[in-house]
Amino acid sequence: MIITFTVPGVPVAQPRVKATRRGNHAGVYAPTKKANGRSNGIAEWKAMVRKCAADACQGAPFEGPIAVQLVFVFPRQKNRIWKTREMP
Repeated sequence: MIITFTVPGVPVAQPRVKATRRGNHAGVYAPTKKANGRSNGIAEWKAMVRKCAADACQGAPFEGPIAVQLVFVFPRQKNRIWKTREMP
């Protein structure tokens, strides 16, 4: 059985894990906000992936080995856009 689904939007990179220490206790966490207090978009992106996967995979969970193939499509970088000549 092959299940295919597309997640609309631009993929968001998972931020680096940060370490913290409070008293004698250490811990790690993945930040969900930027330095300016705005969301970095990872929670929204993960929710969208979860929703699209759940919509495509209805039924019992898989048993046994599975194979996963991912294709990410990013917008062209601004330094790779030329107005006077063709793109490679």
